[in-house]
Amino acid sequence: MAECTLREAMHYARTSHLDTTCERGDAPVLYMNGWDVFDALPQLWDSNIDQIPGTIQPLTVSENRKLNQANLPQASEEELDDQMVRKARGLCKLFIGAVGAVTRIHQDNSNAHAWLCNIRGRKLYVLCKPSDSSKVAPVATSGSKAHGTKYSGRLDPLDPLAQLSAQRNGLQLFATVLEPGQTILAPDGWWHYAVSLTPTITLMCNFWDRINLFGLHDMFYEHLARVIDTARREQGVGPKVLIADMNATRVTHNPPIEYQTMHSPFVYVRDLPRTDANVLGVLRPSSKDRCIVTIDLEVDGWLRTAEPFDKGQHGWLLAHGGKLGLGVLMQKVSVVNAAQQQLNMMPPAELLKLQKQIAAAGLQVPKAEQPEMY
Repeated sequence: MAECTLREAMHYARTSHLDTTCERGDAPVLYMNGWDVFDALPQLWDSNIDQIPGTIQPLTVSENRKLNQANLPQASEEELDDQMVRKARGLCKLFIGAVGAVTRIHQDNSNAHAWLCNIRGRKLYVLCKPSDSSKVAPVATSGSKAHGTKYSGRLDPLDPLAQLSAQRNGLQLFATVLEPGQTILAPDGWWHYAVSLTPTITLMCNFWDRINLFGLHDMFYEHLARVIDTARREQGVGPKVLIADMNATRVTHNPPIEYQTMHSPFVYVRDLPRTDANVLGVLRPSSKDRCIVTIDLEVDGWLRTAEPFDKGQHGWLLAHGGKLGLGVLMQKVSVVNAAQQQLNMMPPAELLKLQKQIAAAGLQVPKAEQPEMY
């Protein structure tokens, strides 16, 4: 990483390929990657910048407002307006690249769509389908698009050997060159790679619509979970700390088994089996990609993820929250499916009776998701 002024970065991008003092490959190509231009220069922001009329219908701002109103009712309209503007601005970033500047192949975080507009210069883009993830990143992917750039792909689309290997594996590569003023759309889960053919300036915006809105919810609740966890640590509030007894009986699953998230709105995933350990992320029962997880070890009521959950670290989840005043947090998918089959076989009259009993016991799911601190 190098630090410089915007003027210096622009000069480098325009002229570095003209430098003949060093052989090609002797020095890395520096890249101004993902500058928060509208945070740095808010006077340039316009509320319509993230729109592409007639092509996309982003719900990013409106859905963020709904989530904030439901979970942070104490916030004023003025505070919400300010938060929404800052959120929208933060999703639009500027990339300034010299000739040869590369963005490695990756998926964007939180199931976001992205559009990328070439303001200056020519840039080559290579894309791959989400269904080809195992061929793009055979080691790093865990079947979940939600991890995004945390697990960048291993494929180099410009490497001739990689191209041959891709063809043998049946991997399709989609390539195009963007000219100044043109925009490319990378939908949720599509792998994309870029390289500057000339000095380039690119504006990128992440957004969510009705198709991938669950990713926005996942991102919101993970942020909320981290805020709650930090507040609990700083203020010394919340339930007692639960620590797994690592000398307790261990149950190993080989092959791993699937567990489903049962607690709403989220269940913490931590780096150690204790409730005061660092948060790696969350799982959510209503999420498309962050609901089911594979488990290879159970110890004293804690579950360990079979695959790394974040940046090479395996995660730990508490299976039952009884000691914290909560109920079942995680349940085996096989048990959930068996229960669903039984419900499907029940006569309508009996099912209605059961629903009334559940409602009378106060076990119905509340309309507004309220976070539990544990």
